Amino acid sequence: MGSKNSEWRAAADDLGKMGRQNAGDTQNRPETAGLADPAAANRRKPRRRGVKITLMVLASTLAIFCLAGISAMSELTFMPAWIPWTIAIATALGTSMWGHLVWRWITGCGRMWLNYILHTAMASLMICCAIYLGNQLGASDRGDTAVATVTKVYSETRYHSKRIARNRYVRGEPYKVYFASLRFENGLERDIPISDSRYRRLRPDMILGVGVSRGGLGYDVIRPYDIKAY
Repeated sequence: MGSKNSEWRAAADDLGKMGRQNAGDTQNRPETAGLADPAAANRRKPRRRGVKITLMVLASTLAIFCLAGISAMSELTFMPAWIPWTIAIATALGTSMWGHLVWRWITGCGRMWLNYILHTAMASLMICCAIYLGNQLGASDRGDTAVATVTKVYSETRYHSKRIARNRYVRGEPYKVYFASLRFENGLERDIPISDSRYRRLRPDMILGVGVSRGGLGYDVIRPYDIKAY
């Protein structure tokens, strides 16, 4: 009996050692390391939050640049505004089924309608800006002259940005920008930027010859530096 008890005791000790060894191996595995170490998971949360905030800031900045680019380029082309916007919105809606998932990850919000709106707005701005930019950059060097009538000459006061601290800016010195509202023979009206000297020379009802070039997408692009008075 004594020998049998010793054998059972030795077998029980061996089983205990194997169990402890297996538990240690499980904790050291890469796929279970995060579960065994809650502190590691908590350290990853601030990193993900920082990435998401960075992406939201970049998206907001990109949206502002796209909106400013669309506003500027739309005044320098004969492309009707409904064409790029229709293409952009239709494409954005068509890709929203997958695009809203990206925004759900960025915002961390489970409201589907909000993520759909964010994707549609951002994608529409980017696609519309890309259409205008493609037509602008693809413009040929040679062009023609379009006849236009000056309807108004005006100026706007804008302000430089002044940096006073890191990531902190205030409104700086004012400056003037000048524009001329032109009505072309095809009925389109455009406000084009002009120089200070041309601003002083132009008057309403003047007839001008404005240089235009064929754009990359087939719509004429205005050359505001190529203006002649008739």
